[in-house]
Amino acid sequence: MGYRMTVTECTAKVLDQPGALAALKAAAPTGDWGSAGWSWIRGSAVREAATFQDALERCRWDVDSTTGAIVDFLGENIGDEDTIFAVIAPFMEPGGYIQMLGEDGERWRWCFDGKVCAQKTARVEWED
Repeated sequence: MGYRMTVTECTAKVLDQPGALAALKAAAPTGDWGSAGWSWIRGSAVREAATFQDALERCRWDVDSTTGAIVDFLGENIGDEDTIFAVIAPFMEPGGYIQMLGEDGERWRWCFDGKVCAQKTARVEWED
């Protein structure tokens, strides 16, 4: 069992797909399963990917290969997105984000500034 999540909004865009692919391949573990930060992903599958789109699909994310826009999450349960997004953050368009909804109603965003990825949690406020 895991924690289910879905994308509710996404403006994240990869500006340098070859650079992001090289970074993912370099960061991918040599072991196939259970490596720290990569427990849901086969490192060998990422290292064998021919394109950035292929590599990110193997990390359970869909990317438009023409525009570099992250389109959707292909999995069901949260995995090691913090690790993956930290690796590709320097290749992302500043100001983009991926907004998520968890199975328990939790909302958060992974926000990119062109250097790092920060996770921000939403706060719901009710009017008086």
